[in-house]
Amino acid sequence: MRLFVHIVFILIMFSLVTSCEAQELNNLMTNSDKREMVRLVNQARKMGVRCGKSWQKPVPPLKWDEVLQEAAAQKSSDMYKNKYFDHTSPEGETLSDRLDKLQYDWKTIGENLAWGPTDVSKAVDGWLKSEGHCKNLMKAEYTHFGAAQYGTYWTQVFAKPVK
Repeated sequence: MRLFVHIVFILIMFSLVTSCEAQELNNLMTNSDKREMVRLVNQARKMGVRCGKSWQKPVPPLKWDEVLQEAAAQKSSDMYKNKYFDHTSPEGETLSDRLDKLQYDWKTIGENLAWGPTDVSKAVDGWLKSEGHCKNLMKAEYTHFGAAQYGTYWTQVFAKPVK
């Protein structure tokens, strides 16, 4: 009987851990969210937009990059779990550090952060309404990007790879 109780306890604990892991994954962007992010970002880049007081001319579309998405996911998750909102983590880690750990060879990189939006369109809209974030999103030097959400923490990572 004692062995049975232990086995049931272990199964319950495994179920709880698996449930928590699944809940964490639900905080990340879905494939539909990714497609919407790409659509909205590339729509702005195709049309050109006003960033603050200056007009940003149309620029080529960005390609989705899974490594950049991973760097964005790490950042959003870290900010959520460690309760901060900054480009540099409390441990001093930067975007270039994260990309170096992921062995991503880059020429140019940039990052947009947001805290609060509840969906992709609100996050992109917020970045487009912020002069600095908007200009970052519209930089012609960037060719690739990835993005992620964890809770209401959002990260976009832009790059031009060395290739």
